[in-house]
Formats: sequence, structure tokens, C-alpha cells
Amino acid sequence: MVLAWIFDSANLWQRGFLIAQICRMWILQNAVLQINLHSMDLILDSRELDMRDFDSQNTKSQNRF
Repeated sequence: MVLAWIFDSANLWQRGFLIAQICRMWILQNAVLQINLHSMDLILDSRELDMRDFDSQNTKSQNRF
């Protein structure tokens, strides 16, 4: 609704600028989402490795007794 009003009252330059801003925001939001998902994957991978190290240390200590 707001976009229709802006497009009706805007000249060609303003329309192009608005479309560019909308595209830029969409691209930035997707980039941030991808970075967040990648960070979560790295965090989960590091926690999994930590648990493997913890399990292997427990196995070694149990084998000593």
C-alpha cells in the first residue's frame, strides 16, 4: 500500500532509487542470514568436536583404572 503510494507520487529517479534501496536491504538481510547460519554451523561443529575430545579423554582415563 505504501509502496503503491510512493510509486504513484514519485518521479523516475526516485522510483529507481527506491527500488535500489529495497534491493540493497534484501541483499543485506540475506547476507546477514547466511552469515548467521554459517556461524551456527561452526558453533555446532566446534561443540561436537569438544564432545568428541571429552569422550576420548574419558575413555583414556577409564582405561587407566
